[in-house]
Amino acid sequence: MMKFKSKRNNVYLYDNMVFKELPNRETALRESEFLEMLLSKDVAVPKVIGIDDNVLCLEYINGVPLPDFLFLQKRSCENSLPLKNGVLKNNVASSNIGTSKKSDIYKQCEQAAKGITKWLDSYYTAVDHASSSEIRGDVNGRNFLITKTGIIGVDFEKHVFGKMETDFGGLLAYVSSYSYYDPTVQNLFYEIMTDCLVKNFYVSRETLLQEKIKELSKIEKRRSILKITAEKEK
Repeated sequence: MMKFKSKRNNVYLYDNMVFKELPNRETALRESEFLEMLLSKDVAVPKVIGIDDNVLCLEYINGVPLPDFLFLQKRSCENSLPLKNGVLKNNVASSNIGTSKKSDIYKQCEQAAKGITKWLDSYYTAVDHASSSEIRGDVNGRNFLITKTGIIGVDFEKHVFGKMETDFGGLLAYVSSYSYYDPTVQNLFYEIMTDCLVKNFYVSRETLLQEKIKELSKIEKRRSILKITAEKEK
């Protein structure tokens, strides 16, 4: 049995199935019904296998969470750098390595960003955002799995309502605030993701920046609370 990284719930992989332990049966039923609705409207999410009290059993998706995907691209980028004892030779800027539009890294990042944009579009259509104002809400990068066939969305226990721009700002804030040793791929993906959102949802870069700043403020606040809590528990 393998345990997945999750801040809110215990999530395990066993016998090629995912078991998600939720606070109560009502929450499990609600997420199950929502997943079934999304599946019926062709949104790429895991299939529900069953429910046992407060435990939701889902199909296992063989995919890579967005932050892990970016880390793998970063490693690929680092492997292409002219290094000597871990240091760049001849003061070559890592931001100029492997990030041209013809590079494999650029193509991989572009494919992932377009996939996430397409997934979000299908989600907003499924929940009828124009009438319901429902948004994704939890745009943590780990809730987007990158697979060979496209993007799969996971984790739908909460329902959030508001503007789509809030989702976009949250996603960009996550990408820009996630900790990386070398920000080369991080910055590249951020720019490509921004371009995709601007082109597909007709939102301005200024609006995206404003929403990102709002979300970054929330992230910093949450991290401060977690830090204080951790220090109290020492």
